Amino acid sequence: MVHNINLKELQCGSETEMRRVYELFGCELREKPTFEYIQRYPLEQLLPSQEVDEDRMMFRNRAYNCAERIVNRVLEVYGWRYRIFGPDIENHRFTPADFKVDNYETRCIWIYQPYSPEAAGNESPGYTFLWTVSHELAHALTNDETTHLFGGQGRRQGALGIETIHPSGNGVVPPLSLADALRVLAWEDATARRQRLIVEQDYSLPVSGEDFFREYQFNVAGSVIRILCGDFATPGKIGVLPRVDCGLSIDDLNEFARNICRSTAEEMNLSMKDRLGGQ
Repeated sequence: MVHNINLKELQCGSETEMRRVYELFGCELREKPTFEYIQRYPLEQLLPSQEVDEDRMMFRNRAYNCAERIVNRVLEVYGWRYRIFGPDIENHRFTPADFKVDNYETRCIWIYQPYSPEAAGNESPGYTFLWTVSHELAHALTNDETTHLFGGQGRRQGALGIETIHPSGNGVVPPLSLADALRVLAWEDATARRQRLIVEQDYSLPVSGEDFFREYQFNVAGSVIRILCGDFATPGKIGVLPRVDCGLSIDDLNEFARNICRSTAEEMNLSMKDRLGGQ
């Protein structure tokens, strides 16, 4: 048992334990899905409004096309491009990400299908697309500096101390070490801060301190879940909302996440090295 988290249940994908992690990080829990309330950044301001009597699917597609134009303009400035993995728009055929062909070295980011219900696409795929691209671009732009700090190339796939099945269903992902886990948290911290700059400077949208806290709170709690069980949580699906008035600061959230990883590694009798390639 780690910080009131049932680790074995979480490793089995328990949504109850995922909710518990979000609650530990100060989030609010509801008894129904929260997709429609979950947006943290005001990205909808960049998209058109639905016209009277406009078909919902036509509106979603029109808003998504607007988001595409914004994203393509921003990525062109940075010299990057994107590809989509996951199910198709109808949530059927699955396309895996092929990092051997397209990766950071070829200046390509992969984003999960914005239309997928798992990505909250049923509410606003345009919003999801804008958010995901800004987040994954931020990951790409902060990767080298995080690698420099941790002395080796880290990874996000896998779980702390246990083997997991590859997301494609083919093969096994080796366990994360404590150093891997701490690098993930440091990378997510740098990514959250860089994403805020992208939203403000490249999307031309101001981000309030409260909006940034909500974003950070969700991001760090979700990162801990992924580190401990090797899988993504979908907070909107399990009824979670960010909450600013939780009595925690961003520094508190970050240190709490690191302590959970350290105590879990100790409980699992893992090496306590906290840097890749060294102590």
